[in-house]
Parts: sequence; C-alpha cells; structure tokens
Amino acid sequence: MDLWNAGMRDDFIELRAKYPKYKVWMAYSFRVTHWRDLVPHLPPENFLDYYHHASEAFYPLNMTIGANYTVCYANESDECSDGLLDPTSTQDHLYYFNVHVSTYGINGCNTTMDPTNEQ
Repeated sequence: MDLWNAGMRDDFIELRAKYPKYKVWMAYSFRVTHWRDLVPHLPPENFLDYYHHASEAFYPLNMTIGANYTVCYANESDECSDGLLDPTSTQDHLYYFNVHVSTYGINGCNTTMDPTNEQ
C-alpha cells in the first residue's frame, strides 16, 4: 500500500490514459475467490473476448484459518472457481475470511479482521 500511495497509483492512471490500447502487466498478482462468489465471473468469459487472468487462490466452502484452498495458474481453470456449475452467491462475495468486507472497509481497513465484530 505504501508503494501505491507513494505514486504507483498515479503512474498507473497516467499510463492507462496515455496508452489506452495497451495492456497493463502487473507482476505477482492473483485473485482470491471465496467459493461461489459471483463477481469474479463478471463479465462472463468470452464476452467481447474478455477473460479473467491466471493465478487464482480458490477457497471452496469456507475461509477459516487453515481451510483448504487450491491455487490455479491457468486462465479460467476448471480446477478453481471456473469449474463451478452455479457461482451465484452474493453472500460469498460479501464475506471473505469470515469477515463482512464492507464493514471492514467502512472501518478503515485498519483493524484486525475479527469475524465476531460485525456492525
């Protein structure tokens, strides 16, 4: 976050504005997906040639400490969330690591992610 606040954000925005047709490459990025979260599947695969990037950490069922997860390195891997028949859960989108993400954000993202402290 320090790099982002120190100017990386501005550099990123400037590059996107100056070269709108270029793809921006971010090293070491990956997606974390909570089981049936519908948002990682939007827009749908192959919609206007869109596809989701590789490298996904997929948590089936729950995201408790020590929960099993699968790491997939291929784009749109059936071994991770793309293999689900019905990825349509808004609840799985709202709760990551058993914490209500909106509440955590409203509180400034600067407190311990305590799943018992919901507002």
